[in-house]
Amino acid sequence: MTATATIPTWQFFLYLTTTNAFGTTLTLGSTGTFTPTAQTSAPWTSSIRIGLRTLALGGASTVLAQGSFTSIGFPTATFGIVPLPASGAITPLATWASDQQYFLWPALSLSAATAGNTVTTEYLTLAGED
Repeated sequence: MTATATIPTWQFFLYLTTTNAFGTTLTLGSTGTFTPTAQTSAPWTSSIRIGLRTLALGGASTVLAQGSFTSIGFPTATFGIVPLPASGAITPLATWASDQQYFLWPALSLSAATAGNTVTTEYLTLAGED
């Protein structure tokens, strides 16, 4: 991640769609807004677990995404950790159909985008459990 002297507020999202096209209709989780410190090429990591909370027929199951984003450029008050979902904001997605294919879309929203504020994903590991 790189943040310049004009640093906007940041917010990470995890969206999902039922087609291979980006969309923001279904939000699996989001962080709160935060302001990173000025950094150049600071490493960042994220670990998010997605779990089935309740199983129901049709599209009425609920899932929950919980994890964090970490970087030396994130607020020192939280030791560089930004939780997902934002503290006290756990709202499970209640329209999950267990027989439906989903596509995950991690995203970052900046309050004022400039060319000097970037986040690059180097690699992504997706692991599943039964």
